[in-house]
Amino acid sequence: MGAWGSRKLNFRSITGADINLTLQWGNIMPMLVDPTPRTPSEMMPWEKFLTAIRATAHEALRVRAKTMCALEIEDFEPLRNAMLRELDDADQDGHLPDGLIFVGLKLGVFPAFAYLPTAASCYEIKRFYWSYFQRNALEAIKTGRNRLPDDLLIQQSIESDLANRPLFVPVDAVKDLLNLRPPSLVDLNKLAKKVIDDHRLSSDLKLRKRDFVDRVIAFAPLCNKERAEGAWAKHAPPDWKRPGRPRRA
Repeated sequence: MGAWGSRKLNFRSITGADINLTLQWGNIMPMLVDPTPRTPSEMMPWEKFLTAIRATAHEALRVRAKTMCALEIEDFEPLRNAMLRELDDADQDGHLPDGLIFVGLKLGVFPAFAYLPTAASCYEIKRFYWSYFQRNALEAIKTGRNRLPDDLLIQQSIESDLANRPLFVPVDAVKDLLNLRPPSLVDLNKLAKKVIDDHRLSSDLKLRKRDFVDRVIAFAPLCNKERAEGAWAKHAPPDWKRPGRPRRA
């Protein structure tokens, strides 16, 4: 078994420093479930969702994974890089579909719901769960069952009622996830600004147009060269556009 399937996951989000204090207080379960009910007719069963993801072409999943990290994590590069490494590890071990689901849930790209038969309703499992209870979360992804940590469950709570219940995903969220398409104008503008900001943080040299275009397409492979060049014309600082070799800003 390779790295993604065997190693101890060590992802920590921006708020990771607060987790130990929260655990010591011993009352984290209400944070894991949104008590707002949703109708099952809006949902796709987890097994069907997992089958659809695993049936998607490998290269299409790679495109979606890279674009997801680039557009969902704009302003915190360490987190973005951590998620990209997570996906690379999953890919190398042959688990890219499961890795994409795992990272997508942690980033809130799409939600997962657990079904409660007595209420005939589904309830959202919050992002906190997917980020911090990762062994339980990975088991949930594989089995399609809500694996809340038994030793921390509060009895007679919605969390305990939803333990080991079947998982669902909103149909609209599945369509958005699998409908691979070029970035929207809004997303392309965000990506262009991110490429410029990242370069300014790492170098005092001017960024060349062709390097800008290459970086945009690297993050959004379905973006063509013409659109990337248009983003350069719109967002690049005027002094970067002057002819000649790149000079120090």
